[in-house]
Amino acid sequence: WYPVGAICIQGREATNPKRFDYTRAILAYGRDHKIPASFVTNGLWLEQQVPQLVPLAPAKISVSLDASDPDEHDAIRKNPVAFSRAVAGLRAAQKQLTTTSIDVTSVLQPGGREYLINMPVFLRELGIAKWTVNPVTMAGDETPGGIADHEALFDDLFALQEQSKKHEVVLTIDDEFSTLWNIIHARKIQDVDKLRIKRLTRPDRL
Repeated sequence: WYPVGAICIQGREATNPKRFDYTRAILAYGRDHKIPASFVTNGLWLEQQVPQLVPLAPAKISVSLDASDPDEHDAIRKNPVAFSRAVAGLRAAQKQLTTTSIDVTSVLQPGGREYLINMPVFLRELGIAKWTVNPVTMAGDETPGGIADHEALFDDLFALQEQSKKHEVVLTIDDEFSTLWNIIHARKIQDVDKLRIKRLTRPDRL
């Protein structure tokens, strides 16, 4: 078996009222067993669930935003109220969940730098100091998976890092499956030490 050091809920929307009983049960388990529990949310129902989250004291909530511009985010999500409700949820969580770390996570699509380049400015306006970016490295159906242009991908990441540093936002690049590290070593990408890249730690079986 593996030791459980943390719990994170992602995938199906954690704050959806139709499934929130499951979220509540998982967060309560984490609280009761002193295991840090967190979740990723699109923010659509976050504001209405915040009062129920207060006694559950999640360790972290990460709200997903695909663009800093409301119209662009809503177009990507195909929901005209996605941005406004996500931001309202963020503000409510910041105000009421005083022991919870609140941050924003974004997906960097191939060629999608323009949607995220102003995110650090927006996050500082919100009072958010931590930002996680998940770059899409595999695209299309080509074997062995297809790939966004490697050079362009790292140009985008360096540009986002520069903007984040300028506006005092801590940017973390999520590399859960070490895909970026494989690219770095295969292509000998330079200056990667400028990027804060986080890989998933897999503990040894006990």
